[in-house]
Amino acid sequence: MGEKLTLHADDGHKFSAYRAAPAGTPRGGLVIIPEIFGVNAHIRRVCDGFAGDGYVALAPALFDRVEPGYETGYGQDDVERGRNVRQKLGWDLMVQDTRAAVDALKKGGPKVGVVGYCMGGSMAWLSATRIPGVAAVHDNIMINERDY
Repeated sequence: MGEKLTLHADDGHKFSAYRAAPAGTPRGGLVIIPEIFGVNAHIRRVCDGFAGDGYVALAPALFDRVEPGYETGYGQDDVERGRNVRQKLGWDLMVQDTRAAVDALKKGGPKVGVVGYCMGGSMAWLSATRIPGVAAVHDNIMINERDY
């Protein structure tokens, strides 16, 4: 249902994102911030689900600054790998990349919200406090296959 695209941060950094759009007129835009597992198959399905509900959903690959194309599953080794990659990246850079995702959705006209899962929940909160034009935020502490 969705497509992979490239976003550009204010500092010139290029990174990937997954975008899913509804069949009709969008109700709004949602930036989907994943957990430490990256924009994996599950997060792409979450975006597709939000698109099915009428939203343009965009999941930025925030870890591309450390490891382009990063995505994992949900095993214990994946948790350790995700924590290690996350430690190499500061919040300010993730805010900058999230801002690029918000700005990309604002070009389409709809109001933009940010939804974050686990680590992404902290990023959603930071979005509300540091990114102009964010209409709403929601954080989910944990997500798994049963949540969406």
